[in-house]
Amino acid sequence: MPTIFCRLSTISRMLLHPYFVFDGPDCPQIKRGKDVLGWSPPSLLVQRFQELLMAFGFGWHVVGCSLWISLNTNAIHQAPGEAEAELSCLQSCGFIDAVVTPYNDTLLFGATCVLHR
Repeated sequence: MPTIFCRLSTISRMLLHPYFVFDGPDCPQIKRGKDVLGWSPPSLLVQRFQELLMAFGFGWHVVGCSLWISLNTNAIHQAPGEAEAELSCLQSCGFIDAVVTPYNDTLLFGATCVLHR
């Protein structure tokens, strides 16, 4: 947790508004050629990470049902699929400016601005 806190602290000092997306129940069973055992309720680590995101005032949602509020609030938005597809959709629709990810999946899903970390 200290590492996550330090990274979030660093992000909070940047001139940007981060938005985090987590895989939900309808994510594929195989991702990048590896079995991912399917979706399960968030682990304690993920729950604590989401609590830290809220404490820092960062928006986030879990991909998984059909609730949509606003990206400008800390409300949880969920929709079927996986996080990379959701981020690509949000970016191509103009809700977010760029997707930061270590994977290229977002390009295949239609994102036009992807920053690799």
